Amino acid sequence: MSRTHGESHQNRGEDQFSGSKEHAGSLGGIETRHKPRSSAQAGFALLEVTVALALLVVIGMVMLKLSLNVVYPRQWMMQQSLTDAYLSGERARAERISFSDLNQDDASVSLWTTTANTTDDVLLGKLPGGKEVTGSVTRVMTADSNNPENGNLHEDENPAAMKIWKLESTLKYTIGGRNYEKSRTIIRMQ
Repeated sequence: MSRTHGESHQNRGEDQFSGSKEHAGSLGGIETRHKPRSSAQAGFALLEVTVALALLVVIGMVMLKLSLNVVYPRQWMMQQSLTDAYLSGERARAERISFSDLNQDDASVSLWTTTANTTDDVLLGKLPGGKEVTGSVTRVMTADSNNPENGNLHEDENPAAMKIWKLESTLKYTIGGRNYEKSRTIIRMQ
């Protein structure tokens, strides 16, 4: 019986994957006989798998550490930006105080007084994930020694009889176990 070229390939494919017993032990002409393993060979395979898994764990830990090394400087910069923004607000508050309020030196009117340094715990902001960044701010107001109310007015040093105040805000905060301080000083003149 004569077969065409296409039929012979089709029939050969059917024979190859038909599951007949004559092809049960071979895979495309390769014999697949299993040799019985000794207990030493089985233990060696288990050791190889354990070493490979340990190596993957070590590589994973190194990759995690490298990724955290990238994240930490970004987080530090975010916290620095939060503190700078807070101190900008402190500066704006100091510049907004009217001169009449500065002359009163009353803690109920101004956050800055000459009689007592005030320290307040403040919320600087929140990081992604909701972690709060906090610190403490100390406010100090110092009147110039040549101010007319001090009675030390020297006309050669202050001929215009100007009133001068120095308002200082010092922010203390902690990032990653390290303590930092930043300050802003504002000079107000009238």
